[in-house]
Amino acid sequence: MVVPGDVPPRVALDRVSFDVNENEFLGILGPNGAGKTTCLKIIAGLLAFDAGNVTVAGIDARSFPDRVKRFINLVTGHEDFWIEYTLTVRENLEYWAVLNRYPKRVWEPRIQAALELVELAGRDDAYPRELSSGMRQRLILAKGLVTDAPIYLLDEPTIGLDPLVAHTIRKYLKEKVNQEWGRTLLLTTHSMSEAEYLCDRIVFLREGRVAAIGTPREFKNLIADRTVVDIETCSVEALRRELDGKEYVLDIALKQASTLRIDLAKSNGLPALIRDLSSVAGDIQSLTVREPSLEDVYRRLMEREPNA
Repeated sequence: MVVPGDVPPRVALDRVSFDVNENEFLGILGPNGAGKTTCLKIIAGLLAFDAGNVTVAGIDARSFPDRVKRFINLVTGHEDFWIEYTLTVRENLEYWAVLNRYPKRVWEPRIQAALELVELAGRDDAYPRELSSGMRQRLILAKGLVTDAPIYLLDEPTIGLDPLVAHTIRKYLKEKVNQEWGRTLLLTTHSMSEAEYLCDRIVFLREGRVAAIGTPREFKNLIADRTVVDIETCSVEALRRELDGKEYVLDIALKQASTLRIDLAKSNGLPALIRDLSSVAGDIQSLTVREPSLEDVYRRLMEREPNA
């Protein structure tokens, strides 16, 4: 029975199934509400699941959740409950290391390395309330980098970070944690460029289901027969009307308020487009020709009918 005012139950993940290889960097992508964070929390043993099986390092996660947690290092880029506000930045990291039973000889250099990596080395005596929101996010990330395990679960680790810091973190995760240490990493992100740089394979989730699984190259090959043109114009609708119905135009979408993304047939689309733009050339502010990206694939997967 549903009592008026109650929120009816919703299936967060529905028949989601995928394998992760040892030493693989796997991305889990999808829009808000697709089930990305829920998926990681189930693997980490933070959420119970109603049906199905989760196996981590050959261990049944439902039957032996505590054993599974020893193999997992959860690194998140948000959720302030990871922070102890009565402790300084360094004390937060020390407390976290002691909770995870690290000896001092191990956690001391790891803490210093984590502070330098997220650029908080000069603020280690500050309390979290004295930090900006971006610095607190760096502290949360540093906590995850102090500990180590065979499997890293990365829940939007670079969200809200300064672009230069985010680049440093990505490079560290890929080259140090994944390639040098041989760790297995699962990443959720909204950044297509981040996923393309980091991930060996990608799982696209949509409405709690797997929409597609493959490598970045395999996904881009799906639309390798097209050229993408981004046109910034002061007359978006006029340009759309001009190109609507042209046989060489495979798709038109609004990318930003004044920019259209146009998918063209690779064989003859670009010369035909240039010819037909002559009537509206005065309204065009910029035109960029590029190869299809992972973001273009993502857009197609998310816009098509579910289960299509």
